[in-house]
Amino acid sequence: MATALLARGHPSAYDRELAREFSEHPPRFVVLYRRDRVPAVTGYDASSQELLALQPALEERLRSARPVLVLDTLLLFELAL
Repeated sequence: MATALLARGHPSAYDRELAREFSEHPPRFVVLYRRDRVPAVTGYDASSQELLALQPALEERLRSARPVLVLDTLLLFELAL
């Protein structure tokens, strides 16, 4: 699966595509960045970790995932396939 990018005003079809791809082809690992605020690019003054709330299905899936690496800057999850 390619890297997901969320930007203010993005087409809602992107959300559906991300959810579909994640469901049909789940990755073994997911990296969630914690300190990556780039409002000039995304339009949000929030990190990827904070923006996860905009993707409830993905957020729910990560709740059940096992964190294998926890750093100040990122979280690495291993998903049960």
